[in-house]
Amino acid sequence: MIQRVRVFKNFKEAEKAEIQDGISMTPNQRLKIAHSLRVRVFGRRAVDIRRYHKLA
Repeated sequence: MIQRVRVFKNFKEAEKAEIQDGISMTPNQRLKIAHSLRVRVFGRRAVDIRRYHKLA
């Protein structure tokens, strides 16, 4: 994922750009971001709750 910095004149412009970025992402891109956040917060050894419930 490419990280970039953008500067806006006000909060409203920044909010519009953030919404547009979310709309333009593919579902795969959203999943990759969610996975990287989960790893960052809980670590690589965290149990994926979806897999846990499939085993039960």
